[in-house]
Amino acid sequence: MSESLSFWFGRHTRLLLVMLAAVAVILRIVLGTNSPQPFGYIYDAYWPSVELVYETRTIPSATACRECYQPPFFQFVSVPFYAIGRWIAPTEPPPYVTAMRSMQIVPLAASLITIWYCYRLLRLFRFRGPYLVTGVAVAASLPVFFIASYSLEPDLLLGTVIAAFLYYLVRWYMRPADARVGDVVRLGCLAGLAAATKYSGLSAGAVGLALFGLEVVNGPSRRRAAAHLALFVLALVSIGSWKYVKNLQQFGTPFFANGSAADGFSGTGRQTYWNSYEFGTLRVDELLQLTRQSAPSGKLTELPVYRSFWTTLHGLMWGDMGFFTNPTRHGSGRPLYRDRHVPQWLTSSVLSLGFVPSALAAIGLLTMLTHRSSRPLVLICAVGLTSYVYWVVGQQFWAIKAKYLLFLLPAYVVFLTAGLSLLTRVLPTPFKGLVWLSVLALIVLAHGYLLAFAWG
Repeated sequence: MSESLSFWFGRHTRLLLVMLAAVAVILRIVLGTNSPQPFGYIYDAYWPSVELVYETRTIPSATACRECYQPPFFQFVSVPFYAIGRWIAPTEPPPYVTAMRSMQIVPLAASLITIWYCYRLLRLFRFRGPYLVTGVAVAASLPVFFIASYSLEPDLLLGTVIAAFLYYLVRWYMRPADARVGDVVRLGCLAGLAAATKYSGLSAGAVGLALFGLEVVNGPSRRRAAAHLALFVLALVSIGSWKYVKNLQQFGTPFFANGSAADGFSGTGRQTYWNSYEFGTLRVDELLQLTRQSAPSGKLTELPVYRSFWTTLHGLMWGDMGFFTNPTRHGSGRPLYRDRHVPQWLTSSVLSLGFVPSALAAIGLLTMLTHRSSRPLVLICAVGLTSYVYWVVGQQFWAIKAKYLLFLLPAYVVFLTAGLSLLTRVLPTPFKGLVWLSVLALIVLAHGYLLAFAWG
């Protein structure tokens, strides 16, 4: 990027960010308006648990519905909006479309709040001008994040809680000596809310415990650090532990689950399916084949490409692998979703260019490994990915879903921006321009993909 263009970005940063926010809101409204289903674009049915809370005025038992085993924060947040929908349309018969549509306020708001915290985190790491705009734009245009903003599932809510947690954790870890009691309690409460949203939310508590523990061991004021650690644990346990304690009392395990998910959470004596997945392949040609008219029909998990872990993760980050656009991909036995008529060239272009920010994120991660300020982000990635792979290999089907890692989006955005900043400093001018061109082309094309998908 030339100095003049960089200067222009610097002068118009606020305007560009406001425009990105406005586009994000408009696209999400279009997405919801044209959704073929009131529950949105989902993999699993979570809304029955909210209906049960509304009908019974109590938390349903873990076996009352398929997803009732999940920690209940999503239910707590969603049930007021469900109630508003039932109040607006009191005579509407099941499945209470208005109530489900009202609940969509939760993921919509969660997506916008997550973008806000990605922006704040980037500023905390002192990214400005074109780097700040680019980081926010990539976050806003990530297809899996966008599609999840109209889905009655808790993954995006978890991502929002952990985005806030990471921002305040990094800010605390940069200057732990300046931390007040309120800062520590807030971190504990956010970690507790993450644990009360999904089992994977425990990643926040694990990272917080590790960093507070390091301050106790290595910090200049160990007594003060120990007090902060105790406060953090107290807030975390008070808010986030009761579901796990109840599971342990009722089922003998803190991670009770229904269906195949239970296999992923099982401990001693668990059966693993390492040989069912490929962790050393990248089947790009087969991934791009799914965007064509000649793509094979059938359930997503029955396609050979699905077994390639990194290929599928990438395909579900920067597209949907036909899950919401090919009626045969869902495997539900009925056509929940229709063809969204997204041009093949647009889908394949976004999937191809999507490797650029991921490569930049890998470079940024390597360059920031030794930085104290980035340690919370490195740890959340390590804990989140390790626990996710552990859970995946315990199941044969439907375990690879990029939405499960949405809580790593803030770290991904910071690392890719760091990688971009590094390359644009060290590369010769022609290669520097190529990197910028690739990233900006992705942002433009990805927004075009989001519009085409939303319009349907």
